[in-house]
Order: sequence, then structure tokens, then C-alpha cells
Amino acid sequence: MWQLIILIGVILCIYIITRIPKKSKYSLGSDNYEMIKCDKCGVNVPKNEAYQNNGSCFCERKN
Repeated sequence: MWQLIILIGVILCIYIITRIPKKSKYSLGSDNYEMIKCDKCGVNVPKNEAYQNNGSCFCERKN
């Protein structure tokens, strides 16, 4: 009888462990940045990485 209880306990533990949500390595937490479109080529760039010149935003300095 005790063997059946242990077996049910082990199966229950395995079930609970497999149901725990895994932490995603691609977190959408604090690394979210506002995206803007390059005025020359149309590529979306994080606002903090864009180059601005006379009110226009660019993905590269040479634009």
C-alpha cells in the first residue's frame, strides 16, 4: 500500500514540476524602447540609438 502512495507522490511531483512556467530568455521587461522609423530608408530603430538631425531621425550617421 505504501508503494502505491509513493508512486502517486512521485507522479504528482513530476506533474507539478513540468507545469511550472519556465522563465523566458527573451524577456520583454525593462529593455523595451520606443521604436522610430528612419526617415531615409524606413528601418525601425530604437529611439535611443537613432541619429537626429534638424528634426529628422536616421538609423546611421551617414544618412
